[in-house]
Amino acid sequence: MTVWKLTQETGEILQQEGEEKRAVVFKDGEAPAGKEVASELCIEADGVMIRLQRAKEKRGEIKHIVAYEGKEQMGQNCFAF
Repeated sequence: MTVWKLTQETGEILQQEGEEKRAVVFKDGEAPAGKEVASELCIEADGVMIRLQRAKEKRGEIKHIVAYEGKEQMGQNCFAF
């Protein structure tokens, strides 16, 4: 229960920070400054469906995304990003 509570508190803080950053970009029109310029940017996204408990909906989706500049083959079936 302690881990769940701490996760909820951390999530609320991160959500507030995200909303503030989103407001700066979409309401004020300020583009965030970048640290580097990538010659190639690869983006992969997917979603995983999960069953929800004690919720109106029976299922929910966890979305995840990965962005990287490139990958190198390290072995026969192994890549490093």
